[in-house]
Amino acid sequence: MKVLTLDKCEYLTHIPDVSGLQNLEKFSFAYCRKLITIHNSIGHLNKLERLSAYGCSKLERFPPLGLASLNELDLSFCESLKNFPKLLCKMTNIKEIGISYTSIGELPSSFQNLNELDELSVVECGMMRFPKQNDQMYSIVFSNLRKLSLSDCNLSDECLPIFLKWCVNVKLLDLSWNNFKFIPECLSECYLLNNLRLDNCKSLEEIRGIPPNLERLSAMGCKSLSSSSRRMLLSQKLHEAGCNIRFPNFSDGIPDWFEHQSRGDTISFWFCKKIPSIISIILFPGCTCIPEADLFVNGYKCFLSGSSFCGFSLVDILESEHSFLFDVKLEEQIKHLNLISEMDKALLKNEWIHVELNFVKNVWNKSICVTEKLSSAQMGIHVRKEKSNAEENVIFTDPHRGYRNTSLSQFEPPLKKQRLVEVVVSETEIWQQQHLALLSLQQQMALLPQQQRITVLSGMWNLVLSETKQSTSKKKHAEVGVSETEILQQQHLALVSGMQNLVLTETNEEHLC
Repeated sequence: MKVLTLDKCEYLTHIPDVSGLQNLEKFSFAYCRKLITIHNSIGHLNKLERLSAYGCSKLERFPPLGLASLNELDLSFCESLKNFPKLLCKMTNIKEIGISYTSIGELPSSFQNLNELDELSVVECGMMRFPKQNDQMYSIVFSNLRKLSLSDCNLSDECLPIFLKWCVNVKLLDLSWNNFKFIPECLSECYLLNNLRLDNCKSLEEIRGIPPNLERLSAMGCKSLSSSSRRMLLSQKLHEAGCNIRFPNFSDGIPDWFEHQSRGDTISFWFCKKIPSIISIILFPGCTCIPEADLFVNGYKCFLSGSSFCGFSLVDILESEHSFLFDVKLEEQIKHLNLISEMDKALLKNEWIHVELNFVKNVWNKSICVTEKLSSAQMGIHVRKEKSNAEENVIFTDPHRGYRNTSLSQFEPPLKKQRLVEVVVSETEIWQQQHLALLSLQQQMALLPQQQRITVLSGMWNLVLSETKQSTSKKKHAEVGVSETEILQQQHLALVSGMQNLVLTETNEEHLC
């Protein structure tokens, strides 16, 4: 027998002698809530690789272990367990240990036999102590850890720097729900740390050190953060290094280095020539739950969620408004949609590609989940600048609002408002677009037969005169000075008049010949 599973045996109170099961590789008796004792033979199963007593809430003692082949041990939610089992040999194969939600107060000196341990989870172990006399042991074990969770372990400002010096190679560090007031400078010496969780550290005031290769920082619910720490988390340098961040925001607003800002549930941009290397979005939702996001690329939907766009798992309820800074990683999203070949063709043709982000929040109303728009959200976009002039390849107004053919319908005012910002399109903008369209049409007119040019110009002239009369009665809707609009109107009329005179001259010359 290689696998023995006794999970959820309601009446199991004792694990008997298992010395006859020397080929056992996996042994699990999770959620045996009445289990009290385990026979010592379990510690001498030489081929055992996985051992789980998860959720055995009445188990007070675990026998010594001499399991050289063991690679995973889970004692989490053994709430009555007061001591970690003694280790009888070097256990170089073990990679993961879970002792969360136990009553273990101290790790034994034999813990140093786990010098190849990769992941340690110690969550809500408020009784856990780390005596100074065991400093060398902790240094040996913790220095090889890649993932360490010390959430809700009553860590103080005095012990935190000691921990961080042990964790020189850690990549994921969870310090959530602790009582320290500051993150020390020595955190910046954790060069491999890329994921830091400080959620609900209610007393945290200052973050004095930031690891140089940090990719994710979550400080949800850290309501005591100082204004200087919040400004630091909003710094352009930190974000352009590729760090996703979320933390409480009060009245700091959106930093000026975000080139485009708007309010509402949707934000858009267009790009051409090349996929922007980094597009950064900042969101200040007027809600107390993490929003969900949908990303569209030329109408194709990418499946994003709150967890993926922030890089963290979801938190259901927030006590205050929070800020979210993250990278869209647009090229990765396009690859996931298998649109690379299609995008490459569009980029080679210098076509504009539209990207749109929609944000919503899910609200529970009498056990029914209702999706609502984030109408009060503030959002911004920042394009990372490269040596090439990247800003010319990204725009925030619809390039297709202009007109593509020479029919008279192209001069009709746009019927749809720009979705990027929830404001009324100004009359001046419309006149500017039409003026540019006329300049383009002037070049195309030379290719038309003379009689067709006369017909088109006649219709244009009547339409421009009509629009000029309408504009005079609607000046109050313009968003800029009247004088600028009048100048554009005069240039508009002059351009059409000049084109009409040109055709008339050609007609007279033809009659003379």
